Amino acid sequence: MADVTILDGSPTKRFFVEMLPRDIDLDDAILDLVDNCVDGAMRRARREQTPEGDRYKDMWCHLEIDEQRFRISDNCGGIPEQYFDGAFHLGRPSVDLDSDIPTIGVYGIGMKRAIFKIGRNGNVETRHPGFRRCVSYPPEWFTKNKWELDVSEIAHDDEPDGVQITVEDLLPDVADQFGKEAALNGLRSKLGQHFAYIMELGFGIKVNGIDVVPQSVLLKNAATGDIVPFAFAADVNNVQINVSVGVFRRLAKESDIQDETEVDGPRSLREERQAQKSGITVICNDRVVLVSDTTDLTGWGVGGVPKYHPQFRAIGGQISFKSDDASLLPISTTKRDLDTHTPLYNTARNEAMTGLKTFITLTNKWKRQEEKLNEQIDNAPVVDARSVVSTLVSRKEATNVRNLPGAKRFVPELPKPQGKSDSVWIRFERPQNEARRLGEELLEDSGAKPSEIGEAVWRDALRRYDSE
Repeated sequence: MADVTILDGSPTKRFFVEMLPRDIDLDDAILDLVDNCVDGAMRRARREQTPEGDRYKDMWCHLEIDEQRFRISDNCGGIPEQYFDGAFHLGRPSVDLDSDIPTIGVYGIGMKRAIFKIGRNGNVETRHPGFRRCVSYPPEWFTKNKWELDVSEIAHDDEPDGVQITVEDLLPDVADQFGKEAALNGLRSKLGQHFAYIMELGFGIKVNGIDVVPQSVLLKNAATGDIVPFAFAADVNNVQINVSVGVFRRLAKESDIQDETEVDGPRSLREERQAQKSGITVICNDRVVLVSDTTDLTGWGVGGVPKYHPQFRAIGGQISFKSDDASLLPISTTKRDLDTHTPLYNTARNEAMTGLKTFITLTNKWKRQEEKLNEQIDNAPVVDARSVVSTLVSRKEATNVRNLPGAKRFVPELPKPQGKSDSVWIRFERPQNEARRLGEELLEDSGAKPSEIGEAVWRDALRRYDSE
């Protein structure tokens, strides 16, 4: 038998530094860092036994970003000593440390991958009661196959207990992005979407001193009326699932649909766009993973649900998963993608599809009579799409769900139109230059919507006939 030799199969530094960040974009890498701040806030709340409703009160995360430097800091308690060594491994050595808090981190690569994505040096400072350390990633660490990191103790100072990460040797394309205000505004918007629920419980986020505004999923819910969302709640294998689907704004009329599908889109329509968009948002442990999705990921175009169309632009909703064991959640290593092939996810998606069918049927029944229903929609108050679930599934009309012990489903009895519409839809196509001319002459607005121009022409024609 031939002699046995030893082959070194260990990974190279270059693989992790250059390849690992390729499966995540810059904004998502930054969101990963904010996720870590929220995890710290959860640990701090647990340590201080903070009541559930005040879990994030007075806790914050601040980002300072420009062409020369990236910095993120928080007051969320820092890295405890028992977490410290594992926090700097490329991969979490134990999945048990956070087994009693609803985090979404499982793999232990987020902080390191974000640093690699942003630049070629970094300092991580952590201040925790009784344990204060600084870990350095010097420029030479990125080029040599040496894995050890320099750790130093931080002298007492007035900084709050928390984590501060600074990267100053930015990669050229990152520095270019950080110098654009439009890119920073886009980041603020993403932060407002992905951390809306946590922010509404008191957590604060700032980017260059500007407060991030939470953007929750809202639905119309008339406590004493007919405009009520669909809702589902279940506990499946230690994961709480909540689903709600409803309308959050007025139904689209035929003229609105025509205007929305114009290639360039009229100026007035762009100005009317709302922060909340149509579709289903997916949330894992209070963090938004998928925003306003209108694809088959959330059931559009699947199993009898039509593909998304502007007719359905009033329909929105959410799928929420919550568990103290993050490994049970249908989420990828980037925390922004879903594992949609699990039975758990399919259960939730099927319920969202039931909700979509319910409200798609509503839009079909009210075609050409949308304005009558829109009066009810206008008068219905808005509610948070998640908070309303427990109330709806507690109603006497809620039903049990087959093969899911303890699960409840509420399907609303939505209003039906009385009789048929007495109006007709008139539609034809004319050159854009003619539309601009008539818009200017009749409405003093060459960029008016085609529907507005058509109505103005019709009124003008009726006026002329009536005057004869």
